[in-house]
Amino acid sequence: MKDEEDPLLELLREEEQTEQIHDLPQPKANQAAVEQRQPIDWPKTTDKRAWNDLDKELDAILTSTMQGPVDRKLKCMTTLVYTVAKERFGTKKTRASTRHTRRQVKKRDWASRSYETFSGESYRL
Repeated sequence: MKDEEDPLLELLREEEQTEQIHDLPQPKANQAAVEQRQPIDWPKTTDKRAWNDLDKELDAILTSTMQGPVDRKLKCMTTLVYTVAKERFGTKKTRASTRHTRRQVKKRDWASRSYETFSGESYRL
C-alpha cells in the first residue's frame, strides 16, 4: 500500500497542518485537555490472535510515522492507537439512562409544587 493511499497517514498530515495553522498556547500543568471519545469495544484479554494482530499493525504504522519532538510523538501515537482500534474493534454501544437519582427526583417534585400566598393567590416555583 502506498503512503498516499493510507488514511492514517493522511490523518497525521491533517493534524500537522492544523497544528501549524492554530498556534494555541499550551495548557498549564494542572489543566488537562479533555477530549471525549467513544469507548472502544476492546477484545477479551484471552483473545491472543486479535491482540497480536493489533500489535503487529500498530508496530508497522508507528515505526514508519514516528518523527519529530516527543510531545508530537505522544499525541500522534495516542491518535493512531485510538483510530486503529476503533476501526478494528468498533466502539461500545452506550444506552441512554432513564433512571433518575434521588436528588433529581426530589428536585423535580419540589419544582412541581404550587404554593398559595396569604392573599389566596397560587404560584409555582
